[in-house]
Amino acid sequence: MSRPRPSFAALTSYSRRVAVAVAGAVLGIVLDRFTRGTAGISALSVLIVAASLIALFFAFEEQTRNMNGLRELTVSGATELRLQVAELKRNLSINVSFQAVSDLNTFSDISSDVVAQAMLGAKRELLIVDLLPASGDRPDASMRSDLLEAQWKAILRLPQDNPRLSYKRLCQVHTSGNSLIMPPLEPTFAAHCVGMLDLKQELGARVSLRLAPMRYPYKFIIVDGDTLIVELHRYERDGADPVVDKELVIRDAKGILIDVFKAMWDDLADRPETRTAVRTDLI
Repeated sequence: MSRPRPSFAALTSYSRRVAVAVAGAVLGIVLDRFTRGTAGISALSVLIVAASLIALFFAFEEQTRNMNGLRELTVSGATELRLQVAELKRNLSINVSFQAVSDLNTFSDISSDVVAQAMLGAKRELLIVDLLPASGDRPDASMRSDLLEAQWKAILRLPQDNPRLSYKRLCQVHTSGNSLIMPPLEPTFAAHCVGMLDLKQELGARVSLRLAPMRYPYKFIIVDGDTLIVELHRYERDGADPVVDKELVIRDAKGILIDVFKAMWDDLADRPETRTAVRTDLI
């Protein structure tokens, strides 16, 4: 007597469970290595891929509910699948969205920029680790300059409008001898940095602009301890500085990833070479 063929619903449910299980396992392994201090840059890449895979799974689940193939699912099977996914989302407490620079550059203003809106939604703390190559060509030079300028101006207003908010930026720069050297800056970003120094005089420790040695080959942002933004870079040609290709916005209510990146922030902030930026750095 032949075995009955598994239904479409059963195959779909099983394949999705396997995908999430694999992604979750990879994520767990890499997080464990991070917490033990044994993971490097390659592990970070795997970490991001794993988180992205889980996010893509969720997006696939949402988008395919209305596909013709899912009509074969029974009402009870579809309900069970939705409950399982909802439970998985609650357990992980991680939600990932993507933004391509090629899409960002088509926007009329920053109201559609998910990264800008995530930063401007800060209520308590905005921490930014920047990456400034010796050439001065910032990776975000691939973004439209007017959108960047609007974003930077809006960020400066955050600590002015909210007396409970701190805005702190660590700029990773190269060294000359034993000194950290700010590279030549694009004028609108230089104006933003000057604005930060002015705010520091007015608001004190709630605003901070510091130079740190190069240790991490990417830029990341932590918003209110529950949202992480990571830039994914690409190289246009050999020997060129990286440019931003895509950005990940990771909502991490339980702080699984946030704790890892906060440790990187602390590492840079506590380096003996790290120092406060002064106006002469921006000339």
